[in-house]
Amino acid sequence: MMKAANGNKANTDSREKFIREYRPEWMRRESAAAYLNISPRCLSEWQKRRLIPYVKAGRKCVLFKRADLDKAMDRLTVEAV
Repeated sequence: MMKAANGNKANTDSREKFIREYRPEWMRRESAAAYLNISPRCLSEWQKRRLIPYVKAGRKCVLFKRADLDKAMDRLTVEAV
């Protein structure tokens, strides 16, 4: 990788590009479940219980925003004593 004149800008740009390409902002149910390392059935259950926000883009198309999934997991995390 080439280094930019102003430090690690080339590294930062390539990392941001990687995140945009391989960790999309919006995900469908299967991708969101894989991202959270849970089953699609569990994700559907959380969706029914309104534990995670989602967008109903069509009759069968449900989308989840990655930032919302991260926030929901932070809310659901129980700290050890």
